Amino acid sequence: MAIQTVAVIGAGMIGASWTALFIANGIRTIIYDPREDAEKSLSFVTFTMNLDNAVHASDIIQEITPEILQVKLDLLRAIDRQVNPTTLICSSTSGFRPSKLQPACPRNAHNFLIGHPFNPPHLIPPVESLGKRPVHVRTEAPGHIANRLQAALLREVFYLLGTGAAGVQDIEIVMEFGPGLRWGYAEKFLPYLTSWYAANDPVLDPELMEKWVRGTMEMADRLGDQDRGRIEARRDELLISLLNASSTIESDG
Repeated sequence: MAIQTVAVIGAGMIGASWTALFIANGIRTIIYDPREDAEKSLSFVTFTMNLDNAVHASDIIQEITPEILQVKLDLLRAIDRQVNPTTLICSSTSGFRPSKLQPACPRNAHNFLIGHPFNPPHLIPPVESLGKRPVHVRTEAPGHIANRLQAALLREVFYLLGTGAAGVQDIEIVMEFGPGLRWGYAEKFLPYLTSWYAANDPVLDPELMEKWVRGTMEMADRLGDQDRGRIEARRDELLISLLNASSTIESDG
């Protein structure tokens, strides 16, 4: 199927990033968002507050609504009633299993799939399901693949913080210049895991949560008056540099 038009359902942060990806690949993009001020954020694409206008002529529908099950189910039911039978319906859900959402699309269940990205979607290649690197989740699991890996790492973060082995800034530095840097370009990271340190899962009691919040706020204070836009711009520059470096390594190899 030649993809010519995509409907993006939800123009929040993730929806805007998906839109940037689609436009960069020359795909006509229609955005549905019921907020009256949504169009101000993305003036270079087609906006509509009519769901039928968004989905009727689209080849792919990318749903990016709040992670609230009933919200997604109600919207998917409405989409299913109006969409063409050949259109793919993708959900960006970060945690709900396909079997929780697919029943909302009885007419098009065969065309429903999870398309969960890593933020920001227009720069991070993997997607769990254009210019992306799709992965196949072979059995249902809450959180799919990427979020489960992140959750496992986060458990260790809380363990180190809770036992006093490291502070928030120490952990950030180790991740940024250690595994985060290496895993960003290593073809396979599993051979590097030569040992495993088992630890009991941390208990997220009020004391540990307070320690986490306090350490995070201290890091935020050190950033000073840098606004979110500048921080995200620096993040995107770094991601582009890493992707370009990775592409160079692959082509040389």
